[in-house]
Amino acid sequence: MPVSSSAQGLWGLFRNNSTKQLGKWMVLLSLGLQGFVVVRLFQGKLHLFDEDYFHDDALVDPSPYTARRHALVSHNVNNNKNTTHGIQLDVMVPVFQRDERLVQFAIDLGTAIGEYRRKQKTISNYKNQNKQKHASIQTFRVLVTRFTRREKADSQKVQRLIAALTDLPIENIVMVNAPKDATFSRALALNLLHQSACYRKTCMVSRLDVDMAVKAEFFQHAVEVIILRQYPPIDKDYYSPTKQEITNMDPAEYNKYPPAYFPIVWSEYDPFPVKLVEEAYKRMGKIPLSKYSEHRGHWRHYGKGMYVLTGPDAKILQFNTTYQGWGLEDTDFYNRTVALPRRIVRRLEPGLVHVWHPKKCRMGLDIMTGDQLDRCKTAQSLQEGSKVGLDMLKLFWRGVDKQVVTKVVVPTTKEQQPPKASKRTHPKPSKGGDNNNNNADEAENDDMTSTPQGKW
Repeated sequence: MPVSSSAQGLWGLFRNNSTKQLGKWMVLLSLGLQGFVVVRLFQGKLHLFDEDYFHDDALVDPSPYTARRHALVSHNVNNNKNTTHGIQLDVMVPVFQRDERLVQFAIDLGTAIGEYRRKQKTISNYKNQNKQKHASIQTFRVLVTRFTRREKADSQKVQRLIAALTDLPIENIVMVNAPKDATFSRALALNLLHQSACYRKTCMVSRLDVDMAVKAEFFQHAVEVIILRQYPPIDKDYYSPTKQEITNMDPAEYNKYPPAYFPIVWSEYDPFPVKLVEEAYKRMGKIPLSKYSEHRGHWRHYGKGMYVLTGPDAKILQFNTTYQGWGLEDTDFYNRTVALPRRIVRRLEPGLVHVWHPKKCRMGLDIMTGDQLDRCKTAQSLQEGSKVGLDMLKLFWRGVDKQVVTKVVVPTTKEQQPPKASKRTHPKPSKGGDNNNNNADEAENDDMTSTPQGKW
């Protein structure tokens, strides 16, 4: 009887209504947890692979790093919360005996950072109200090379000055010292900067020459290309993609490989020929020159020296230090980046402007071979002006103005007088000064001249 009574009691417990309700809740909870896991995996919030690095075993020599294979990124970065928050940009500046120009670079950079932060704050507030995600750069760092004994001695002073001009914490200004008695080359300088850069997946690493004027839109374009992997516009009037880049622009293949951004920067012409054309247009009653007029400058579609990479790529990609002197190391670096492979992104970048400065092509520090000298002169001719501007400049040097449609006004005060040809502050146009782009792949490698920018 006792056994039978116990069995009846247990049977009654299972028949109890509260027990049935508990069982139903347990089933619903189990289904809910399974659904949550499925949704999170679909959104890319839970990772089944190590996605901190990319497929890097295609590296070609010379490289100080061994080839490695890692899990390929398999999710859309737009949906990765960890990637769109805490973004950092490292601005690498390979500079050699150009501290005066470095000050102006820091002023422009500080202005651009301030404008970018103000715009992003407004955008962030709007998107937060609409519960939308927003990706923006939270941390900026500036990395600068120091080679000579004097540069290293002045490092702390320059570091404090850059921090003040950019409104960045002093610890975010990194002075990268070259080894003792090291001879300067751009390849060595950039390798040192890469070794000091941020390697995290949330980091972007950018190389900018000291003669670049940076604007706020460049930062947003870098985030769109590298972090968000958005499809950028291409203006075919100024740029014709290569076969490799057209393949990479296929939407079906767009997110297959990590991106690498090589912007097409705007290069200003010598201000004096621009001034001559402006004055002539004004007196002829023509429309004033536009911001991107062919007489003001040109897009450097041939240049590949400026770039933005992911943090992991900054670690594995290095420059070939066998290139000494002026040019070719940038083209080699670009070709090796394409060969990894990487999704090469090129677009017109109004946020990067190469500021004109006098350029000397002389055998010595940068020019070591006849081929380098020829390419330097080609690059020099590309910076002088448009065909109309150069034709007017030739007439000006000859003292002839009657052949010009309207008389060119020559400044009369001593401070405004254009420099004489003998001083070479304002070089006469060369025979190749009609915007011939042959042998111009390295035309942006002109930031090492020690001559300060002239008034004209």
